[in-house]
Amino acid sequence: EKEEWVLTLQDKINCGILLFDGAMGTMLQNAGQRVGELPEIMNIRSPKTVQNVHRAYIEAGADIITTNTFGANGLKLKKLSKILMKANLSL
Repeated sequence: EKEEWVLTLQDKINCGILLFDGAMGTMLQNAGQRVGELPEIMNIRSPKTVQNVHRAYIEAGADIITTNTFGANGLKLKKLSKILMKANLSL
């Protein structure tokens, strides 16, 4: 039998139920995400915060961690691009 840390996704699926992480947006808001701020901007503005949320889910027993890009789409990323350009101009 394989050590748990070397199980493939298929191995884990065959073993039974897998737990995903949870409400990333709620966790980021609790950790200081600004009101109205796109959660994806936290990947740039505060990557440690995003890592800490992922770590908390892992420590809580999550088997699968998803990226902080749930709402990423063309319209939102266009807005994000403008925010980033404005931020770079202010540096």
